[in-house]
Amino acid sequence: MASLNMYLEGPGRERRGVRPLSKSQISIRQGTLACSRVIEGQMLVDDSGNVAIQVDLDGLRFRYPDSRTVWSLLYS
Repeated sequence: MASLNMYLEGPGRERRGVRPLSKSQISIRQGTLACSRVIEGQMLVDDSGNVAIQVDLDGLRFRYPDSRTVWSLLYS
């Protein structure tokens, strides 16, 4: 049986292998308005121990706390 691999793809198509860390209540900012929504979002951890936090409602975009770059979640 094949396993499912998860990656975050960032600048320059760099890919980092990730795995789920936890789920928690997170605030997601919607559009250009100053309103936000609280959802149950997920956190992922990469092979180096860096934690990425979900930043969209669909669960496909993540950001590392020390960066403004948004990474895309890929499955293979």
